[in-house]
Amino acid sequence: MNARNWLPNRAWRAVVLTLLLAALAGVAAVWLRTVHWPVEVVRIDGEMRHTDGGELEQLVTAHVQAGFFATELRTLRRELIELPWVRDATLRRVWPNRIEVEIREHAAAAVWNEDALVSQRGQVFRPDEITAEGLPRLVGPSGQAGKMLAYLATLDLRLQSVGLAVAAVKQDERRSWTVELDDGIELRLGRSSIDARLDRLLRVWYQAVAGQREQVRAVDLRYPNGFAIAWRDEANASTEGGA
Repeated sequence: MNARNWLPNRAWRAVVLTLLLAALAGVAAVWLRTVHWPVEVVRIDGEMRHTDGGELEQLVTAHVQAGFFATELRTLRRELIELPWVRDATLRRVWPNRIEVEIREHAAAAVWNEDALVSQRGQVFRPDEITAEGLPRLVGPSGQAGKMLAYLATLDLRLQSVGLAVAAVKQDERRSWTVELDDGIELRLGRSSIDARLDRLLRVWYQAVAGQREQVRAVDLRYPNGFAIAWRDEANASTEGGA
């Protein structure tokens, strides 16, 4: 056989075979979807502290009634992650009659703007009920939750060095920062040089503030070389301090 004729014929056969296999695969896929192959076992795994198990089971059951092959796993996954506490979901078919679902929930790190939660990954989500017990509060402009959560972690480490704990971190529309401690004291940091301003306070905390902590209402750090203390007793004038 002439080599020049043989090579094109071989290539042509390969193309025909590929098209034939693709057509057969398509026919098989359509056939499998039209045949009702029942799902007899549904397994749902994952550490679920907040997701309503009944609601979850009802949602999954409604989908798998379509059958083993006909169940739209992508659609089911999309509806699962629309549940308030569900961060992600993994689904797979296990031959011959089982669907497995793994749920991963959000881990709440803080309350966001009083009507939502922000997760440890910086994602904002809105459950039907907000459980705020033990969580710090973040109040700020839209889109700033992740940045503010990162700053909260930094603040916690720095303030723990003098025995302080953060209750809330706030940022207004002008990007001015305010920190509320767990005893109600406000630290007003302003918009710029906030790390340097906080350092200034921490250096003199024990000498200038700690002994009178119960009487302190706020510490204004928006001064170039010092800070001012506002007392809970409004009759007392503010006291200025410095490094």
